[in-house]
Amino acid sequence: MGTTYTAKVTVRCWKQHTCGGCGKGYRYRFQRTKTGQGNSPYLAEKAVEQAVMTALEHEVDMHACPSCGLYQADMVGSQRNVRHWWLVGIAAACFLIMLAMAAFKAVTLAQVSYILAGLGGIYLVAQYVIYKLNPNQNPEGNLQVAKRALELGAVEVCPAAPEAAVKIQAAPVLSSPTAMLLFGVMVLAVLGIVSAEAYRTVNGWPYNPTWYPPVAGPGDMPRAYFNWSFQSVKGLWKGRTQVTLLNAEELGYQGPPLRAATNSSPWGQTISVKSSEKSSTVNPWIELEIPQNPALANKILKLDVLLEVEYPKVVAGGNSFAVMEDSRRQTAELRLGTANAGATYNQLWWGGALGGSLMLLGAGFGLTRVATGLRRQALLTSVVPCEAATEE
Repeated sequence: MGTTYTAKVTVRCWKQHTCGGCGKGYRYRFQRTKTGQGNSPYLAEKAVEQAVMTALEHEVDMHACPSCGLYQADMVGSQRNVRHWWLVGIAAACFLIMLAMAAFKAVTLAQVSYILAGLGGIYLVAQYVIYKLNPNQNPEGNLQVAKRALELGAVEVCPAAPEAAVKIQAAPVLSSPTAMLLFGVMVLAVLGIVSAEAYRTVNGWPYNPTWYPPVAGPGDMPRAYFNWSFQSVKGLWKGRTQVTLLNAEELGYQGPPLRAATNSSPWGQTISVKSSEKSSTVNPWIELEIPQNPALANKILKLDVLLEVEYPKVVAGGNSFAVMEDSRRQTAELRLGTANAGATYNQLWWGGALGGSLMLLGAGFGLTRVATGLRRQALLTSVVPCEAATEE
């Protein structure tokens, strides 16, 4: 493996602006510490040099004009950009956690829908607050802060750039039609997240919290977990199941016996495992095949479920295993909707949850681009000769 070299540079200089409001010039002390890495000292120095050039060209600090109290468009845009990015990162982590919990069935799909929609609503409002915050709302207060910075020597008055006169405007234009469109996308995304629940409610489909997906109808194959567990090597197990429809006569069902499937993980005479895999918790399950029979639509199935399982379990000493057998019988209830309601609900749920989450994050990224675009309203900045200290 090759050596990675790191170069570090601390840059100190004056960043000079021409105010877009009054046309006066001012500058402030600007400092950044940048690092660069490469496979050789030369490449590390080139990387840090590029980082420094980018900082000098694009990065700014928040300092209002000491003549009129205006924060420049690139300052406002940079501040917004950072805040929008922070929200996108936090939201991405939250959305990923909730979607993973749904995938691993740690929380019901309905609960995840409402939590995701709530998080999306908070995210939307927070992004909107960032977008609407205007540091130029109080120019008199800004002017007082700028004058104190002048007294402390952090800010100095200097000549304006000669081309500034033709570009002066009263204040940066902080609103954007594109941003309004992006907020509209966010509203649609939040609605999309709860679309499956809304569709279920409109159609009157019952919700079964102990089944996955929690909505089912004739033609679907939902999964139910037993309320017991066991420890097996590497989580391996296989089973046989038999399901009896207890209220077939009441429903007028005259079809064949209900069929169900369960796990069938194979193992041989030896099992290679890590120490952490010697005893894994298993929650056994069955998948019920609901016949495509119109007589079952919108009915309640009362079920008797027998599950027999085999699984490898570590024996004394921890270097061998024995095949264990167990069985459980339990009753269950499954309330059905119309034909293929479960498949429809599942597709809507994942489409809405994934699509809505991606739309929210994509719109947030769009807001960062809108914020970056504010730089184009600012007059050109310049840098007064700086000093740099380098370490490796």
